[in-house]
Amino acid sequence: MEDTSAIEALIARQMLGQQLTPDEEGLLRQWQSAHPLHKRFYKDLTSKDVLHSYKEVLEVRRENYAAIMSRIGKQGKVRKIRWSLLIAACSLALLITSFALLFWRQNIAHTSNSLMADKAAMTVPVKPAGSRATLILGDGRKIPLDSGASLALTANGVAVRSITGTQLQYTDELTTGDYSATHTLVTPRSGVFQVTLSDGTLVWLNADSRLIYPTRFADARKVELQGEAYFEVAKDHHRPFQVTILGFNGEKPTTVDVLGTHFNVKAYPGVGDIRTTLLEGAVRVRHGDSDKVLKPGQQASVKRSRSNDDIEVKQVPTQDAIDWRDGFFRADNIPVAEIIGEVGRWYDVTFLWETPVPEINMMLIIGRNEGIDQTLRLLEQSDIGLRFERDGRHIHVLKN
Repeated sequence: MEDTSAIEALIARQMLGQQLTPDEEGLLRQWQSAHPLHKRFYKDLTSKDVLHSYKEVLEVRRENYAAIMSRIGKQGKVRKIRWSLLIAACSLALLITSFALLFWRQNIAHTSNSLMADKAAMTVPVKPAGSRATLILGDGRKIPLDSGASLALTANGVAVRSITGTQLQYTDELTTGDYSATHTLVTPRSGVFQVTLSDGTLVWLNADSRLIYPTRFADARKVELQGEAYFEVAKDHHRPFQVTILGFNGEKPTTVDVLGTHFNVKAYPGVGDIRTTLLEGAVRVRHGDSDKVLKPGQQASVKRSRSNDDIEVKQVPTQDAIDWRDGFFRADNIPVAEIIGEVGRWYDVTFLWETPVPEINMMLIIGRNEGIDQTLRLLEQSDIGLRFERDGRHIHVLKN
């Protein structure tokens, strides 16, 4: 085993709050970067919990030492006091180094095993999103759906079946009946799904999203969305179609009213603006006391604010808004943090920021069927000043 006494002495001095010289700090940094075990050992040893426990031990030692010095002061000479002080100082240094050495010896085996497990986790392939969802019935029952699942049931006169495990289809077989039953389709992170509602409206649901809808529509066709979805609404001039984006953390709800049209809504809770992009037809976006009618090629953005009702409308390349449906990440002047969030949802990975989030927008297009490692490399090459280190499904974001 390597001789770590010099390094342990430096760490011990840091634990006592002593200032190291620049050369000593450089030596300590060099030692940490030499091996992952060193870095983890230093991090564990200087953690708040360890330092707190160690300071308690030192406090006891100081109290005992003070009591001894008090007795010596009453009975001995100055020479003895100085000699005792020297012994106490040496004992304290020995205690510190011994503590560090003991900590190192006891934890190195455990740390080695942990690192081996981490290395194995890093090699586990992280696949892009696939057809996965959960259907929640009106009575609360949950039915898992994936590419290999089959489903056939009847709910309030509506036949529900899965098609090739990637799409749900509702077929209204009655002209009258109960209109109160609702279903909820939930996609997890790294999951997408399609559903054809009982009126013929087709919905693509993106990862980490939720759609609440009646199994049968009455006079009005109303659904609720959280997350992102692309709609191709079946035309029915007598029954307008309405999407409600539920407010998050006290926000006002936003609604999109349509007749027959193609549009995309992106409304992840607490992430970016609420964006409605119109491809065909016409929609009216309402938020608080404001409303705007969109034309094809326009996008309405609603700021996530409890007080601001403004709706911003601008012309955009509509394909950018639905590239996720066609298997691409496309960023056209989009904040870096938002793109990183999309990648996290698509691959079900967690990004751990170890550097400030750059407040810049980026332009990028990446195929969503790439593996996570290839996607990370492409992001690194996009001049955003970041690099990524993957540890299983945890990805450390560092300054490049």
